[in-house]
Amino acid sequence: MRSVFVAAGLVASLAATVAVAQQGQRQAFDLVCSGTEKPFGDGEPKPDTRRYTLDLSAKRWCRTSECREALPIQLVTADEITLTRSERGDLVEHRHFISRISGEYVETVALSSSGSRTTGTCSRAPFSGFPKAKF
Repeated sequence: MRSVFVAAGLVASLAATVAVAQQGQRQAFDLVCSGTEKPFGDGEPKPDTRRYTLDLSAKRWCRTSECREALPIQLVTADEITLTRSERGDLVEHRHFISRISGEYVETVALSSSGSRTTGTCSRAPFSGFPKAKF
């Protein structure tokens, strides 16, 4: 009977160790996304495809097709990743976030007289990495 308790204790200890190790693991991955960009006003909607590279542990990201350097992630919660959120009065707004629950991405760029809203869905892909530092 004692060996059953010892074995159960070892299993519980191993499970706790694995859980702690997983929490400490780097959360790095790419997101492959597709959707539609809709300009404000009289513009025609157009298809949008993009790939993001994210490292939630380091709080860095970039849009893979234009990545020269990784940018800071503004906020990570259990439900959402906010890549960019900036507002300057009534003239300029830039919001860029991804739902961790639904996979939806939304990017809104609003200037004083124009702008667009891009929405779509993303799926997870292997981490492709960031540009390497030269020094």
